[in-house]
Amino acid sequence: MKKVFTLIICLSLVTITQAQNLITNPGFETNFTGWSSFWSRDGLGAATIISSPVHGGSKAVKIYYPSSQDWALSVQNKTIVVPGEVYELSCWIKTDSIIGGSM
Repeated sequence: MKKVFTLIICLSLVTITQAQNLITNPGFETNFTGWSSFWSRDGLGAATIISSPVHGGSKAVKIYYPSSQDWALSVQNKTIVVPGEVYELSCWIKTDSIIGGSM
């Protein structure tokens, strides 16, 4: 089933004991610094920096993808996890115009 949607994302990956965000530029305040380029299997879609609406700070990323294939936008710096350490991953996502299926 074809899905058309827009995502606005704010990410956070923190260690519970240190409460320090481990993701570089999680709110896209310095555009795509620390993030890979948007990729999709069929070459469709795009990721752009927007200033409204946002969740916190002054910027967010808007992902437009009009197909049902795989797509990705990921951090460039991988986080090394420590066995036994507790991590919390959270994000804020706003969707718009989801047609059929689920996200």
